[in-house]
Amino acid sequence: MAHGARQQARPPHRPQARLYPLLIALLLLALPAGTIHAADEQTVYKHFQTFAKGWMNDLSKISRQNSSKAEQKPAKSGGEEAKYACYGPECEIWIKKTDSPQTPYIGFIRYPEKHYLKKTPRSTQDPSTEDVLLATFPVTEIFRFTNNRWIF
Repeated sequence: MAHGARQQARPPHRPQARLYPLLIALLLLALPAGTIHAADEQTVYKHFQTFAKGWMNDLSKISRQNSSKAEQKPAKSGGEEAKYACYGPECEIWIKKTDSPQTPYIGFIRYPEKHYLKKTPRSTQDPSTEDVLLATFPVTEIFRFTNNRWIF
């Protein structure tokens, strides 16, 4: 451009609309770890509550199957007996943040595993017996939150 020539005013530079999502993603990645997760921790926890309820419902079905299909063996006192395990139904849950962008949370479900002895009377005239609790063990399951879903 020649000396003294006037430069034509240009409109301010604006990135094309398709670049906006990329810019937003880069800005989010630049935030400190935990900043992104803090806003939706309540949502993640509520999602985990629903997941845990389904998990414990599945364990409840397994418990009923274990009880009904327990292998009966002759008992020393007559009749038959069987041992089986059941899980829950009570449990406690909690989640923890991680520093991993792929797995921002891990979730925990703690419940009791109960071992029972089921006794079957010698005859239909004998009084029925209740199952006897033999032992209880704490179980803690750990899950990861990846791609917006809980995984075992």
